[in-house]
Amino acid sequence: MAPAAAFLTWLACFGQTGTHLLKIRAGVNARHHDQVCQILALPAVYGVMSMSALTRLYQLHVQHFVDDADANAMSHKQQEDLALSRSETCFLVADLFEAWALYHFGKLTLEVIEASIKRQGYETDLERRAEAKGMMTSHSAVEALVWAGIMIFLLVCFCEAGWSLYLLTFASDVQSNEDYDSSMSWWTAAGFVASTAAIWNVAVVEHVFHENLSGYSPLLKFITVKILVSFAYFQECVWYGLVELEATLPAATRGLVRKVPFFGDLLNLTDAQFKLFYSSLLVLECLLVATMHWVAWSAKEDWYDLTGKLDETTPLKIDTKAGSGAVKS
Repeated sequence: MAPAAAFLTWLACFGQTGTHLLKIRAGVNARHHDQVCQILALPAVYGVMSMSALTRLYQLHVQHFVDDADANAMSHKQQEDLALSRSETCFLVADLFEAWALYHFGKLTLEVIEASIKRQGYETDLERRAEAKGMMTSHSAVEALVWAGIMIFLLVCFCEAGWSLYLLTFASDVQSNEDYDSSMSWWTAAGFVASTAAIWNVAVVEHVFHENLSGYSPLLKFITVKILVSFAYFQECVWYGLVELEATLPAATRGLVRKVPFFGDLLNLTDAQFKLFYSSLLVLECLLVATMHWVAWSAKEDWYDLTGKLDETTPLKIDTKAGSGAVKS
């Protein structure tokens, strides 16, 4: 099922990206359509990297290493450490692109909000124009908050990938997967916090500026982004947190929990088995998000034209010092 899901994800992303490339080729709001293409590519990239991680772990479980003949002569422990570290590297690459896509989503969304506020500043209703002044001030504050969250998330993903590369390539004291996990634990914790903060910032923007996102179809856009951001750190860390919590329960309670259908089976999985399950789950989630993107990121939405025209014909910001809500030229 996973290979078929990965292929369908790639096909869906390729097909929808093509509709935006036609707009770019025609010169219609090319910059915004290009930003959307970066976002649309994320399910395909994450799906492919999840599939790559899955194949590493599948080779371990069938005891047949196609791309590394030397691994066949290793002990089972060494094979497991190798498969886990390689699968983790796949996810680190995917997390880097996720941070890049989140950057474009944040930039695009804030531009749409700013354009909406500027349009409101041109209205003849003085109350609406005064409201636009206040919204522009709050927009600047929220923009700073959003960029702080996004840049921290991007920095953590970059540093974790770099540190993982160093450990797997140059470090001489990393002899097992336990050593690798121990050295990476700080970055994993930082990534969980950064991922949670990024999801929170997205939710804040959606809540505060919901009225300024009319025509942007914000509901599905923000839902898909929250799902995508949760891929990095959040889902996996929540699961391992539940595992640690289960381990602290009394023996009788643990026995009852492990008898719960499906959930109890997952708790009994080894680390390698769970990673195999998790990789398969992410491939299916990527297909779900790619399908939702067809509705969320249509190339024919009105906001492309409205935002594009405003960028070319209006001043940079509303004059918040003018009593009449005039626009600064």
